[in-house]
Amino acid sequence: MVAYSEVVLPNSAHSVFYAYAISTGAGDAIGSFEKFGSSFTRSHERIREILFSNGPITNEIIWGGTDIQVTLSKVELYQKAILQALGVNIFTIEMFNVVVDIVEYMHIPAVPAVPGQQVMPTGGSTQRVIVYKDCVPTTVSKDVDTTTAKIVENMTLECRTVEGRME
Repeated sequence: MVAYSEVVLPNSAHSVFYAYAISTGAGDAIGSFEKFGSSFTRSHERIREILFSNGPITNEIIWGGTDIQVTLSKVELYQKAILQALGVNIFTIEMFNVVVDIVEYMHIPAVPAVPGQQVMPTGGSTQRVIVYKDCVPTTVSKDVDTTTAKIVENMTLECRTVEGRME
């Protein structure tokens, strides 16, 4: 038997992983999602002098509204199609006439006890919850890859507002 006295175990405190779950506001899971993304776009308008003499100097910037977009990519595994996963029994966005909430859960793992480091750095919270409110789909598509026998459904939704909290 060989003794390995100089073997050092890896510092697992630096391994970061998260558990994600995406569901509707009614609590129904979207399914086996492959990708999830959100983006926020905010426009602005520059207010300039009229009949300026020293060039187009900006006097003020007025912020516009924020456009909120959510993108989902779901692997189809003999489950509900992506529109049915939102709780509507239709197969096209042409007939989608309701709004849905999309809820993003990120479960935060506990950090192993390290001298000088808190065990739960988020102040005792175990998950972050972000709710995308009153969303409607703008695009729905499906990709079928015959080389891998993989079917992926994609959806882009426009949302009214976002709320977040730690639980």
